[in-house]
Amino acid sequence: MILKSAVAQPESPTTKPLSPALAREISNSYRRSPSPDMATFNPLLLPSPPPLRNKNPDDFFPVRVFGFHVTRQHLDELADKFSIPSEKTQDSRQQLAWRELLRRRPKDGLMRIAFVYYNEKRRSWCLMLASNVSQTDMARAQNLDLIQRHRDLLKTDATEVMPRWYRMNYG
Repeated sequence: MILKSAVAQPESPTTKPLSPALAREISNSYRRSPSPDMATFNPLLLPSPPPLRNKNPDDFFPVRVFGFHVTRQHLDELADKFSIPSEKTQDSRQQLAWRELLRRRPKDGLMRIAFVYYNEKRRSWCLMLASNVSQTDMARAQNLDLIQRHRDLLKTDATEVMPRWYRMNYG
C-alpha cells in the first residue's frame, strides 16, 4: 500500500513521478486522523502531527515521537520471518529478532529508538522516525518512502503496522 502526504515533497533524482491514476487513488484514500494519540489507526491514514514541543509553562507541550512500536509478540513473528532457529529460548529469539530488525533498517533513516507508551500504560520499544522537537525533525514524519520501507520491514503475516505519534517513557 502506498501512502500520500498532504505536504508537497520536492522530487529527488531517485523518485519517480506518480501516474495520474495512482495519484487519484492515493488522494481518494488519504485522510488525516483527528487525534495524534489514537490507539488504533485505519491502515490508509497517517496520523496528524502534534504541536511542536514547548517548554513554556503557559503553553507546555511534551516531546512526542513518530515511529513504529514493536511488542514482544511482534518480535516473535519477526523471528519466524527472519528464520531465527526455534530451538533457542523465546527471549533469545526476541533479542536476535530485534538485532536483525535494526540491522535491516533502511540506511537513510536515522538509527533512533525510544521507549514509548502505547495503548495508555503499555510500554515498548519504538523505531523512531521523527519527533516534535523541531520543524525539520517533524518533516521526517511526512517522508512516505521511508515510512513505507519501515512498514515493509515490519510487516508479517499476522501483523499490519502503521506509524503513529507516541508519548515517550522517560523512566
